[in-house]
Amino acid sequence: SGMGQSSGAVSPVLGTVAVEDGKNPWGKGKKGAVSLFLADPTECHQALGRLDESNGRSQVKEMSDAAEALQDVLEALETCLGELDSLEEGDKGKGLIAGTFGMEVTERMRCKSCTYAMPELSYTKFFHLASQSQLAKTHREATEPLSTEQLMRQLYDTELRACSKCSGEKGDVIFHSDHRLRRAPAVFCLQLVWDSGVVSKADISVCIGQIPLSIDLQGVYSGLGPSRYRLRSIVCYYAKHYVLIAYRPCIKKWVLLDDSLATVVGDGGWSDVRTKCTQGCLQPLICFFQSVK
Repeated sequence: SGMGQSSGAVSPVLGTVAVEDGKNPWGKGKKGAVSLFLADPTECHQALGRLDESNGRSQVKEMSDAAEALQDVLEALETCLGELDSLEEGDKGKGLIAGTFGMEVTERMRCKSCTYAMPELSYTKFFHLASQSQLAKTHREATEPLSTEQLMRQLYDTELRACSKCSGEKGDVIFHSDHRLRRAPAVFCLQLVWDSGVVSKADISVCIGQIPLSIDLQGVYSGLGPSRYRLRSIVCYYAKHYVLIAYRPCIKKWVLLDDSLATVVGDGGWSDVRTKCTQGCLQPLICFFQSVK
């Protein structure tokens, strides 16, 4: 079709999505099993491998692979849809990815000591990054109970850095930071960053306990009115392997997707997911929240 390398690499992924969508995959089944059409993941693995190669990354399995793979897929889809736009003389395709996942951020930073304001930064990102260890530390040191939104906001409220006006011999000083969103995305992606790929069950229990079933981005970013989201799925990591835990509204249960296998998590409730992650040492990496209109 004349499309570039990224577009060609991602086409098997698109094909898999199209096949699944056409089969109405999710249905009711016996306890612990889901009536589901699952495409062979081999083509997806091969497509992601080609994206790794095109971006100059090795095939060594690391915990960060899930986030990097998603970033690659989104960028490749944006390129692919942009090339289709050029063929059809339109511009709706390329804007689909940014409109669904993109967060247009304006960042303002002001020195606490001398009130010097740094030049504004504007950029678009697909993920909100949060250090799991810092979330846990902030939670432990809080003098009063904090919501997940408040914890996430506090991680970005201040930053130590040099001030061109007053640092001098002081070294780094405290800057207050304000992150403003122009609009809320349709899908909010929270990427949890871990210090290690080997953690205790206690660490995972704390982490999964801080993941909310719903979140309001108004409490995380400035510039928004009420912007509520509902948790829909979580990418988890264990022993150089990835699984997806997703909520299926049609059966009202949480389902574990592991390559070509799909099983209901326990009785399908959120408490079963928390137990599964803790006892199975599944580290949550990426949480997908869907906007609730």
